[in-house]
Amino acid sequence: MKKHILLLSAVSLVALSGLAQADAKQPVAQWTCADFLAVDETYQPIAVGLGEAV
Repeated sequence: MKKHILLLSAVSLVALSGLAQADAKQPVAQWTCADFLAVDETYQPIAVGLGEAV
């Protein structure tokens, strides 16, 4: 059981480190409509959630 939790934690950290290294050209709070529409449709709900968090 501990191995599963450790493996899941490691996979999560690797996935999040990829997001942390992505260079943001402009803060989400300052996006225009065109910036939002340029995002892939599968990531648009995530972008809205990030915008609400900021």
